[in-house]
Amino acid sequence: MITMNIENIPIHSVKPPLVRVKGTHREIGRQIGETIKHQVDRSLDNARRLLDCAYNEIKLTWNGAKIQARKI
Repeated sequence: MITMNIENIPIHSVKPPLVRVKGTHREIGRQIGETIKHQVDRSLDNARRLLDCAYNEIKLTWNGAKIQARKI
């Protein structure tokens, strides 16, 4: 069982932005990615920290998690 202190759980106080985009699928994807890059980077940092905190319980590193995520 994983026990985590509620103070260590990241909470998002800002809602994701409303993004108005247009163009090809590629252009739309780029516009969205550029707009929310900071939020994605922050989420990845939070995921890494959560894995580090839970390592003793789940024995999973960031690299191991990426390998598992790629499995179908």
